[in-house]
Amino acid sequence: MLSSFLSPQNGTWADTFSLLLALAVALYLGYYWACVLQRPRLVAGPQFLAFLEQHCSITTETFYPTLWCFEGRLQSIFQVFLQSQPLVFYQRILVLNHLAQAEQAAGLVAALTLSACWDSFETTRSLETPFNSLLFNQSPRCWALPTCGTAHTIRQFDERYTSVAFGYQDCVTYYKAASPRTKVDAIQIPVLCLNAADDPFSPVGALPIQAAQQSPYVALLITARGGHIGFLEGLLPWQHCYMSRLLHQYARAIFQHPEGLPDLWALSPSEDRNS
Repeated sequence: MLSSFLSPQNGTWADTFSLLLALAVALYLGYYWACVLQRPRLVAGPQFLAFLEQHCSITTETFYPTLWCFEGRLQSIFQVFLQSQPLVFYQRILVLNHLAQAEQAAGLVAALTLSACWDSFETTRSLETPFNSLLFNQSPRCWALPTCGTAHTIRQFDERYTSVAFGYQDCVTYYKAASPRTKVDAIQIPVLCLNAADDPFSPVGALPIQAAQQSPYVALLITARGGHIGFLEGLLPWQHCYMSRLLHQYARAIFQHPEGLPDLWALSPSEDRNS
């Protein structure tokens, strides 16, 4: 009797498998709708915050990461393969450091950064966790330089080449100088910074949330998902790109409604007295 009950002809196994599959799909979809879909967190000073909420609606809309690929590391990896025409990204750290150093003389109306690594120490610490280290923490190969041949991680590469090549005393000094996290108050150009809370390169604990709340020029747009320069959305992510939509809306808002931006040329009290 037992053998006949378990026989393929009985259909019990097929029915059980179908039931389990349906239950797994239901649980997956339930988790996606309950825990994955979230509105991004927008952190900025009052004037810049109001400008973005009014003229850049994507900052207040729920982000729908790709249903079958919403985890941060997967988003980071699949972005490389799924976006046939990727955005051109300049080095985000250099942009932020330049804005902090140049202040109003940066020669820009506004700026946008995507997945900026705000704290180099936190970046390397995150990349050295076991799973992230396996996926991302590989030293750039530079066999022409003898000191780099034995570097296996990004930190080792920075210690043996990057910090030396750029004239820093050591890697710690280089990381301090390269981290824009402590320079938010020096930025005097409106800059919108998109980061994901699950970015393996820029963990959420490294984001300068408190500094952005007090800054009239820096806004953080933090999505719960998106990984590092991933932000894949829609069922077919090669047809959609959250970063492109954000760029288009932000640029349109900047040029169509410049009156809503923080006043770039307002003189400080000391400057006003000297004029």
